[in-house]
Amino acid sequence: MNDPRLTFEVHRYKAVSDWVRQKILADDPDNLDEQTIADTTEGLTDLHEMLAEIVRSVLEDETRVAVLKVRMQEMADRLDRFQKRADRHRETVREAMLKADVKTITKEDFTVSLRNAPPHVVVVDETLIPQTFFEMRPHLRKRELHNALKDGVQIDGAVLSNPGISLTVRTR
Repeated sequence: MNDPRLTFEVHRYKAVSDWVRQKILADDPDNLDEQTIADTTEGLTDLHEMLAEIVRSVLEDETRVAVLKVRMQEMADRLDRFQKRADRHRETVREAMLKADVKTITKEDFTVSLRNAPPHVVVVDETLIPQTFFEMRPHLRKRELHNALKDGVQIDGAVLSNPGISLTVRTR
């Protein structure tokens, strides 16, 4: 909690809750109703409203995240389309220049020319290539590790964490 107002309101809520609990105990020790304490305390502090505003902000941010993910995917798709179009057009120019036997075109804003490309690797049979040319990166399969630990398998170097308390927000 970085907001001093929220920290203050949490302390205030706890103090009011304790005070209400003591008053109810003093008036009728056999009738300690936690729901009554919670309802009374909620009405005497602003904590619930402050937390509700924070949750609304969380929901708005999560909506923005979802929208941005969709937009980013759309932009990535658009980028891919532009790249493919540029590649097709480049290939069209190359083929036309080859067929017309034109080696160079010089314009005020660019020069385009045909040249022999440097040699590139063509893999004929990957199984014959020495291992020194391969990357060997270990990849931990956490899902399978989690499932094994959940099934009670003892695995050195890994344990299941103690579950914390999570926040669930349901919207209507």
